[in-house]
Amino acid sequence: MAISAFRSGLLSGVRWTAAANVALLGGGLIQTMILSRVLERKDFGLVAMASVVLAFLQLFADVGLSNALVAKQDLSPQAQDAVYWTNLLSGLLMSLVVGASASLQAAFFSQPELTPLVWCMAPGFLITAAGQPFAMIARREFRFRRVAMGNIIAALTLLPASVGLALLGAGPYALVFSSQISVLSRVIYYMAAERRYWFPRLPFRFRDLRGLLQFGLFQTLDRLCSHTWRNIDYVLVGRFLGPDPLALYRLATELPVRPMSFITPLVNTVAFPAFARKQADREAVRRGVLEITRFLATAVFPMLFGMAVSAPLVIPVIFGPKWTGAIPLVPILCLLAATRLLSNPVDSMLLGLGLVRLSFVCNAILAALAVPVFAVCATISVQAVAWAAALIYLSVFIGRWRAVFWRPIGLGPKAYLAVLAKPVAFSSIMAGAAWLTMVATAGRIAFLPARLALTGASGALVYLGLLRAFDWPYVTQHVGLLLRRGPAPAGAGEESDRTNGVSPSALATDILEDVSPPPSRPLNPS
Repeated sequence: MAISAFRSGLLSGVRWTAAANVALLGGGLIQTMILSRVLERKDFGLVAMASVVLAFLQLFADVGLSNALVAKQDLSPQAQDAVYWTNLLSGLLMSLVVGASASLQAAFFSQPELTPLVWCMAPGFLITAAGQPFAMIARREFRFRRVAMGNIIAALTLLPASVGLALLGAGPYALVFSSQISVLSRVIYYMAAERRYWFPRLPFRFRDLRGLLQFGLFQTLDRLCSHTWRNIDYVLVGRFLGPDPLALYRLATELPVRPMSFITPLVNTVAFPAFARKQADREAVRRGVLEITRFLATAVFPMLFGMAVSAPLVIPVIFGPKWTGAIPLVPILCLLAATRLLSNPVDSMLLGLGLVRLSFVCNAILAALAVPVFAVCATISVQAVAWAAALIYLSVFIGRWRAVFWRPIGLGPKAYLAVLAKPVAFSSIMAGAAWLTMVATAGRIAFLPARLALTGASGALVYLGLLRAFDWPYVTQHVGLLLRRGPAPAGAGEESDRTNGVSPSALATDILEDVSPPPSRPLNPS
């Protein structure tokens, strides 16, 4: 199972991406801890209602063309100009549509306060559209440091803006305006940093988009299905149960996702192009999927398992006592988060192999199941919705095995479960130790933060002990790859993003040339 070059590739982009994620997730956690005590639960629920609809409309804002700036490596400057101005016009159109539909959204949720809130959120489409192409081109050219710096600036702007507005009594508008200020700061940085390489010019010609619109349309349809099943639960909980249950449900859903949102971008940075280069090498892709799965499970499962058992301490300590209603939801939604985590390498693999139709079908099935089931469960309770979300996703993940794993890459369940055995076993033992510590300290320590610290420390020590005893070579190899620094490549300047002393392009080539032996049989094109 050792695939040193592929492992190195998974960890090569850690430095700048990790720095940006620390800023984004850390700032977001601090923001939530403060605002959850300053703002009312209804404020969060109102913004959640508006955000669900706006996030859905965001799928159409760029007509799928932003991803084309990365996927199409040979775009002319004229085509890039056309993509930028089309993106900007689309963002302007979506801002106008959102503003005009504000009253309809308020009527749908039976919340009149949503109308002015949505008006204030509408310009976000235009602001995002102005900067997104710069970020995508920077990614294509491996200027990851600039992308990361934009995200860091946005995180550093968001925290003081949101807290300051909340303390001034802005209510839900503190969340709205601080988000737009944060995005605007990132857009300004991207424009200033990237203008030396490319800046959009006028006039532009729509005929320069030839060959890109079909790509964008198919991407949009796939996104649409994916977004539907990922967010329809928010819409229905808000519609049938109201803003307070929605706020609890959203908090319980997003809490387990935070560990994933730090780790998975580091993996996906390299996995997609690596799979794309080796799409004809069935054995290479199979091994790559297994390696990524093991890495993600080893890194994230202990956090998810620990969060599931320690929710009675995590929720009141981090978010305050008024959010204790989310406690029974957290363990259920940790199961959902674990299944979604395991889907990350699958999504990268499908895109890398060009199986976008299969990806679309899988997401369409999920959407078709989720909408009616969530509609029924939302009339019962928020717990019913949580269980439905977890079980539907797990069922589809298992049910699509033959189509997604076996036919394209010949991956059977035995090999897959083998790489999950240690992470699942170690995380389960760790969670048991954390639960015992939490129960043992219940009558002895009244200070909840101290109990949480002891519970987390006991679980961490047990997990590290198990790794030390049974899987230490795997851990030391990854830590070594993470910390290793090599000499800078000759001629590399500021514009060559360096990770572990290797330029990304050279690193990607190394991964793709040395990931595995030749395939035993050709890839199934279906």
